[in-house]
Amino acid sequence: MNVKVVFSNRAYTAVLAETLSKINTETGGAFLGKHIGDVWYIVESIDPGPKSIFKVDYFEYDQPYVQHLINKKALLYQSKLELIGLWHRHPGSFDIFSKTDGGTNSQYAAMRPEGTISMLVNLEPEFRFTIYHVGIPCTYTKLKSYEVGDELFPQELLKYKDPEILKMRLNGKNIQVSEGIQTTQGVAQKSLDDVIKIILPELLDNYSYSLKAPLNKILCKKDYSEKIADEIASDILFISDRYGIEFYPTPLTNKMIVAQGSGKEKIELTFWYNKKESTILVEYEGNVFYYKEGLFESLIRKELQNGI
Repeated sequence: MNVKVVFSNRAYTAVLAETLSKINTETGGAFLGKHIGDVWYIVESIDPGPKSIFKVDYFEYDQPYVQHLINKKALLYQSKLELIGLWHRHPGSFDIFSKTDGGTNSQYAAMRPEGTISMLVNLEPEFRFTIYHVGIPCTYTKLKSYEVGDELFPQELLKYKDPEILKMRLNGKNIQVSEGIQTTQGVAQKSLDDVIKIILPELLDNYSYSLKAPLNKILCKKDYSEKIADEIASDILFISDRYGIEFYPTPLTNKMIVAQGSGKEKIELTFWYNKKESTILVEYEGNVFYYKEGLFESLIRKELQNGI
């Protein structure tokens, strides 16, 4: 296995700065980037969050914060960044994973068919990285080296979204971004119904949620609209960009309604937060499905590859 890891200048500096800021305890972070061929390109390193547990010999991520920041950072880039790995500091010169680490690494590796990258940082006998590729099931391959430098990246991975395009969208113009060509659209190329029907068979087969009670009975009254907005943002942006659909989001106490059109022409998706199961649900034409961040994009791309 000839696996390479390449850090952007920003990501590399972020790891150094985070380690220095918690010099007396363990700390860590998450990696955003792309896996292309045998190369893992790390574009961003996300800090672990203010509610993390930092101890001399133990560390735990502030998961809600990390997920929030992952979604926000990914939206800044033209290419869709993915969660491709994680890192944390170990005490002394201990540069192998603990049993607790093994569980975390297994969870991250299971998110992608290619597995994940997991890195340890040590300060003894001197500062160093030890990087592993984690396969499925949890198998480790220690990587011999890594590289640092923006010049080593495909430049499209480091490009931010065009602020002028974002301003046009804020001014109510639909922008389609396809194969590097940007056009303003007077009307949507497809309706939201058209798009959902592309993936509806897959949703019905693999993501259906069986209601044991009406949704308003199983969901709490606490406001989860911001959490829902963070989770669905990348999918809404993807559908809007690809199909020229203009959405009208309406945040309510425990749900988010995302609509196209109005009156009799109105098409709605309703996203709910199910606190009991710590999951987001999406309702479409009376059907309820489990939802996770990036679900629509992944299913649409799968169907497009199948020629649909």
